[in-house]
This record gives sequence, C-alpha cells and structure tokens, in this order.
Amino acid sequence: MRVIMIFVLLLGATRGQEEADFGTEVEGILAVVGNELILKSELNDLLEYELASLELASPSDTLVASLRRALLDQLIDDRLLLNHARERKTEINEEEIETTLQERIDQIRSRFSSESAFIAQLEAEGLDMSRFRSLQRKAVEDQLLKLRLQETLRDEWRIQVSESDVRKFCDERFDEVPDNPEQVELHHILLKAGPDAAVVGSQDSLLRSIRERIENGEAFAHLAREFSQDASSSLGGDLGRFDRGTMVPEFEKALDALEPGEVSGVVTTRFGMHLIQLIDKDEDSFQARHIILLLQGESDTGVLLALAQEIAAKADSVPLEELARRYSADLDTKERGGLVGVAPISSIRDETVRAVLDSLEERTLSTPVVQENEVSLYWIAERIPAGKPACEEIAPGIRDLLYREKHEAKLQGLLQGLKEDTFIDIRI
Repeated sequence: MRVIMIFVLLLGATRGQEEADFGTEVEGILAVVGNELILKSELNDLLEYELASLELASPSDTLVASLRRALLDQLIDDRLLLNHARERKTEINEEEIETTLQERIDQIRSRFSSESAFIAQLEAEGLDMSRFRSLQRKAVEDQLLKLRLQETLRDEWRIQVSESDVRKFCDERFDEVPDNPEQVELHHILLKAGPDAAVVGSQDSLLRSIRERIENGEAFAHLAREFSQDASSSLGGDLGRFDRGTMVPEFEKALDALEPGEVSGVVTTRFGMHLIQLIDKDEDSFQARHIILLLQGESDTGVLLALAQEIAAKADSVPLEELARRYSADLDTKERGGLVGVAPISSIRDETVRAVLDSLEERTLSTPVVQENEVSLYWIAERIPAGKPACEEIAPGIRDLLYREKHEAKLQGLLQGLKEDTFIDIRI
C-alpha cells in the first residue's frame, strides 16, 4: 500500500493537476471536472484504503463497484467545491498554509520509527522530499480553501433550527430515535497501592537515559513507541492539538516553559512520570508528544482487601458517597461521591466488572474487584429502565441533526447547480 500517497489524498490533494497540465495527454485519466483531472491511480488508492478499513477477506464485486462509484462521486464533488472556492476568489493566508503544512509533515513523519524509515517509504513510492512537500502543500491549500468556503457558506446561508422544527420532528419522526438500553448511575471507590521510592527512582533514571538518547539524535517518536506506557505510544507519543486547560497543571506548566522542538526534563503528574516534547503552542492551545512511565507500586492486595472490608463494614452507617470522598484514590470522581457516570452496563468493557454489576441491587456495595495493584468497590445509585428518552432530553441532539440535514440539502443544491454549469467528462 502506498501509505504516504494515500495519506496525502485523504487530506484532499488534487493529484491530477500536480501530475499533468490540463490539455496534455495523460495515461489513466478517469474524469475531467472543469479544468481539473481525476486520475485512475487517485481513485484506486482511495479504494484500496477503504477496502482495507473494512477488513473483509474477500469483498464482493458488487461492493467494490459500489464503493468505486461512491468515491468517484466524492472526488467529483470535491473538485466542484474547490473550483467554486477559486471562482469566488476565496483567500487563504500564506502563514497559515506554512504552519499547517509543517504540522502535517510532522504528523506523517511521526508514523515512522525513524527518519530513515520515512525516507525509505518516500523512495518506495517514487518520491523525494521536495516532491512530497509539494504534494503535501497542495493538500493543505485545498483543505484550507474548502474550510474557508464552508465558513463563508455558513455565514451566507444562516441556517436556523426553530423550536417548531424540533417539535415537528418529535411529532412526526420520533420513531427514528432508538430506545435507550437500561442504564445505571455508577459509583465506585478505588483503592490503590502507591509507588515506593524504589519505583520512582527507577522510572526517573530510565526517563533521564531516554532524554539523553534524544539529545544524542534519536527520534522522540521512535523512543515513545519503545518505552511509553499509554495508548499514544503507537502514535509516537503524539497527543495532537489540545486546548489550554485540558491537561493537568504540571503538564501544561512544563509546556509553557518549552519552545517548539524542545524536550522537558522529567515531569511527574498523578498519571505517571513524563518526558514532553512541544510541537507548537499559541495563546489557546498546545500540540505535543510525550513519553509516560506509569508509577506502579508494589502489589499489596491483602492490605487493600482489608481496607475494603473496613469500608464495607461502615456502609450501613455512613453514606456511600461520603465513603468515596474519604477513601477513594480516584481524584476525578471522589469529590463527586465516587460518581463515574450514567451508562448502559453493556458499555463497560471489563467483563469482571460487568458481571458484578449485572446482579447488583441499588445502593448495595459490591464485593471487591481486584485488578493488578488496585481494588474497587462499586455501587449503583439508580437503575434507569430501557425506553425512549423524552423529546426534551434529546432536543440538543435533534437540533444538531436538523441543522446537518438543512446544511446538506443546501450543499447538494449548490453541487447540483455546479454540475449543471461545469464540464464533466467521466471516462469509465
């Protein structure tokens, strides 16, 4: 699979115009839309990506043909909107192009274990860095043009969803709303063994050695894949762009002290010990990577189970929410009386927890659930029966749905007019 070319296409590049001037005989032209080309290779790359994402051993010819036609229609609509944006002289800022371009290049680079692996993939796809940057710049320009056009159209269309629209939906289309499954208001008390000094010292030493390797030229993303102990490790530690105030204060304080490209010293938060690399920041947000080592204490399940029994003995005389505030190690839920949230039991991934909750009566403390160096006690404050929600409960979601439907109707009307006014030649 041509990984890099597919990634560029998914960002919206119009490859045909990059590979040939309009009017020149080019092998593999699939369609002409106004003054732009769609190449067969472009559609084939997108089709390959879509089929791979379906994870089907042997997709049927009917499915392949249907996907091919849908993707071609998508490419044609894309070209029509880009042409429309250019005809309207939609403006994009050069500085924004360069900033977004560098972010995209860094994002693609981070998917590879090293710079040499990235260059090798470029060469395997017949690209050098200059050609890749040119294609990626085209993708960014197209993406920003469409974004600016969408913003302009939203301002012009001024789509409104009224209360009467919502009421009409509830009166005429409420059967489209699926029934809610039974849900529970779930609380817990988390008991957790803390890390000892030996664990902290060992993790600190390891992070310092990793930082030294980074200073000696090894790629942060490569080392994140090797050492980091959270879900971002597979992405080279990439946390994406996030608003200020999203992360814990210690983490963001370290980011504020860094310049783009710099790597922090060891930063300790309640989640673990980190090395943080700043990619970019502005007054509203950060973009960063990190390597995290978790602070796992020595397992002392016996002590935690004894504490769980002590808590259970108090449950008859002390409100469960108060016990959570006193004893829970979950800083995110203890001040809410241990409230985890309201959700169907079926949505809980852990089979052991699901089995405990299935038969648990309301406001009854569960038996202790042991997981690694943690012990949890659960209770259900309320079971909410299955059934349709009240219209008022889901009114915001209905408004969003109706807005999208009105927007899509406007967009399809625009595209239909563009198709009638634009030369389109499909060569299948």
